[in-house]
Amino acid sequence: MSNRTFVIGVGMTKFDKPGTKDGDYPDWAREAGEKALEDAGVPYSRVQAAYAGYCFGDSTYGQRAVYQFGATGIPVVNVNNNCATGSTALYLARQAIKGGQVDCAMALGFEKMERGSIGMKYTDRTPAMDLHMGRMAELRAPEQTPFAPQMFGNAGRDHMQRYGSTPDHFAWIGWKNHKHSVNNPYAQFQTEYTLQEVKDAPMIHAPLTKLQCSPTSDGAACSILASERFVDEHDLWDCAVEISGQAMATDFASTFDDSADCMKICGSEMGAAAARSAYEEAEITGLDVDVCELHDCFSANELITYEALGFAAQGEGHLLVDRQATTYGGDGPVVNPSGGLISKGHPIGATGLAQCSELTWQLRGTAGARQVAGAKVAVQHNLGLGGLPWSRSTSRRRLPETVASRDEGAQGPQQERSRLTRLRLLDGAVEVLARDGYAGLSTPEVSRRAGVSRGAQQGHFPTRLELVRAVIHELTDRQTRQLERSLAALPGKRPRPVEILDIAYQQYGGELFRAILELSLAARSQVELRSVIDDAERTVGRAITALREQVAVPTGGELDPDRWATAISASRGTALLRLLGHPVKHVDRQWAASREHLAELLIVPSGAA
Repeated sequence: MSNRTFVIGVGMTKFDKPGTKDGDYPDWAREAGEKALEDAGVPYSRVQAAYAGYCFGDSTYGQRAVYQFGATGIPVVNVNNNCATGSTALYLARQAIKGGQVDCAMALGFEKMERGSIGMKYTDRTPAMDLHMGRMAELRAPEQTPFAPQMFGNAGRDHMQRYGSTPDHFAWIGWKNHKHSVNNPYAQFQTEYTLQEVKDAPMIHAPLTKLQCSPTSDGAACSILASERFVDEHDLWDCAVEISGQAMATDFASTFDDSADCMKICGSEMGAAAARSAYEEAEITGLDVDVCELHDCFSANELITYEALGFAAQGEGHLLVDRQATTYGGDGPVVNPSGGLISKGHPIGATGLAQCSELTWQLRGTAGARQVAGAKVAVQHNLGLGGLPWSRSTSRRRLPETVASRDEGAQGPQQERSRLTRLRLLDGAVEVLARDGYAGLSTPEVSRRAGVSRGAQQGHFPTRLELVRAVIHELTDRQTRQLERSLAALPGKRPRPVEILDIAYQQYGGELFRAILELSLAARSQVELRSVIDDAERTVGRAITALREQVAVPTGGELDPDRWATAISASRGTALLRLLGHPVKHVDRQWAASREHLAELLIVPSGAA
């Protein structure tokens, strides 16, 4: 038995510097878990197993964290796998579902850390890393620097010596990830630096400066996973993101034998092996990936892992940096849109599940100002040293292929099959509109894109006009639901004005609005469509206008409705430039330069509006 597995809900806390975050690990676990359950739209009573990951603490912290959601008698497994702990919890949850043991599982990760570099807690016994550190000491003389940056810094030195990369390549990655985190309200650091500031930061272990190293952090993250049957029964396809492939690997003999180098000791070979396995299961390659959350504990590891994940050939990871391929507007996958470990933070037990949260939002199209346009395929990479697993999760947003793909003999009622076929046809129609425009929207093309027979298509939509009308209603519903999910993904109960404007910008610049725009233009010459599209535009417009009711307004102030309308028009006008073919990177920069100023103008003294 091998069941398809989906992420149906995610949630996380903001990551913070150890000792500065209010509460304790149970509080953070509860916040992340409740967000994930709410996102999934299912109660905890439907969860049949929980996998709780953390590294720092006594035994059974997992039970203490999970019991807050209810004492339901389910198995709770405590997971400790170094920095890969969160992804290991995710892996175990998927394995339980894939093997048919459960239909719904929780993967929860949390950490309460100490300030400063991570050191060994138990000095009266053999260190878990003694084989790795001993082999590296034979290759490069030990220095008086913390062991983790020393190991990855040495891996970077090997790459420079063998392949010609330079310290500037690693510095650019640090600059990129700090820049990405500016738009992530969950990130520990949200400051943009110049490239020179990254290079001039205190040297930790050459070539790694402080701004190229991940910090210790406090926080939590959670994912709810479900089987295809569970998603079907609860009609969760709108939020479901499939884990199409996943793999874990540990060290090979080459980590320690005569062929070893510092890159292999830091996991490059086992990373490549895990990637191959996950890609094979998902039936993709590294060239298919749109967005990636990569374990950038240090900038050198991100560059080396570009090669392990197949984004670049062996020895050519720095060439991606030369052409700035791994950021917005580049020709490669956007890597670490969250800011990565370097800037988002690294609470060890939560990291892998925070990566899962980010990629789920990306594939749903609800990542706000961090959204990677058109993201369909995502890869998650999480590393734990000491011979601990690297975990890869490749995820694709995908509707169920056929009802027959469920458990053998469980085809379900005719009504359910009909509903799923209709949903596939509508999804295919939206894709055709976004890619080919209204002129390309033919019933044969929609049938082909949806993988549905012409006979089945004609049973649902006998004419093009009936299809178009249904698509308009579907687009309106999806746009409204996407707005709701974007709001729910923001931390805090009352979002800041700039966060609301970012949501509007992403909505107007997304594929759903592109499709609505195509239909709006068509309605000018199609009398029978005008009233339907006018109603749809009014509905979406009202939903976006209603966002202003969610804005956090300081005491003594109020939101000026005229300025609000102007700001929303500005977000729409800027976003439309993306849809009209202007360079996305340029347009996003234009928005980034104006968003804060627009937000500042919205709030006026009470009575002045």
